[in-house]
Amino acid sequence: MKVGKIKFFGEIYSYSQRSGRSFSDQFDELIANGADKIVISMHCYGGEVFEGNVIYNTIANSPVPVEIQIVGVAASMGSVVMLPAKERTIAENGFIMIHTPSGGVRGNAKKMRSAAELLEKMQHNFQKNYVAATGKTAATFEKLMDGNDHWFTAQEALELGLVTKIIPRVAKVKDLDKEAISALGERGMYAHFAAHFNKQQQQSNNNQMDIKAMAKALGLPETATEDEVVAAMQSQKRDLEALQTEKANAEKDGKRKERAKALGLPETATDDEILAESKRQSAELNQLKAEKEQREKAEKEKQETEDNAMIDAAVQKGLIDASSVESWKAMFKANREQALKVFPAKRESIVGQISDSGDKAFVPGSEFDKRFEEIRKGK
Repeated sequence: MKVGKIKFFGEIYSYSQRSGRSFSDQFDELIANGADKIVISMHCYGGEVFEGNVIYNTIANSPVPVEIQIVGVAASMGSVVMLPAKERTIAENGFIMIHTPSGGVRGNAKKMRSAAELLEKMQHNFQKNYVAATGKTAATFEKLMDGNDHWFTAQEALELGLVTKIIPRVAKVKDLDKEAISALGERGMYAHFAAHFNKQQQQSNNNQMDIKAMAKALGLPETATEDEVVAAMQSQKRDLEALQTEKANAEKDGKRKERAKALGLPETATDDEILAESKRQSAELNQLKAEKEQREKAEKEKQETEDNAMIDAAVQKGLIDASSVESWKAMFKANREQALKVFPAKRESIVGQISDSGDKAFVPGSEFDKRFEEIRKGK
């Protein structure tokens, strides 16, 4: 049997040997040269989703059997591209990491919503791929899509169905506990293994981290040991968490003081005092609103009673027809101010006032004369 081999180390990236096109070209070349099987040695900390999809589909559509050998880590998108291989082996000290896809976008709300929808679709596709490869339920992998990184040892990966077999370790590196792994993250774990692989490959990979680079970034001498680097990263993580907690507490205290001031309480007021005062003021406000509504209702009912009495009086005086009573009542309810302007009883009262003022009121061109004409014409 002729076996074709691919070394897949580093990040899945558009402009690298781990791009979808580069991988596909290398894969096709092996097939063209008569390979009966292809073995992919993998040590990958993830990368671009769309490039990874090309790699996934290339493996899935292979005309010959494909074996994935995880010699270090298969993290993030690396844990997805391995899935279509029928044989998925992992070194006994190797790791697999699963998490939700992530990305960034810059622009308006529409663009951000569109990006969020795309990430959700990617997550759904990842879940389907994990389920298809492992035979586990969708709920199993839905729980792993909670925004956190989930690391699996070789044994845990085997039990979950992510791999089909455990092989002897390839890189002789120090075993780490889950806390150390979490502190290092996918890139740090990649560097943890990469330092023990081919030096030339390590130098040619621009995205790769080695122990010296990590030591320098942490302010340690280049001669620092791996244990010292891991310890420094764990310490840095604890310091960062402490700062984040301190910041959160300070923000909470500032908001508490602002709330106390808004309620008329001293800045030293406790949360219980602020809550009690807030409830008291809320109850007082509700009481005032209820009293106001009652007054407005009473005033409205009183006005309606007076208006109805005025309409009934107009009927008695023969100013309006009894058949129009309901129409007048409806007009007063809909727009009282406008109804008063045209109500016959009010007009009659004004006309009577003008008439009783004497002949002097009807001097041509006088204000009384003008007003009388307006009323006579129904204005």
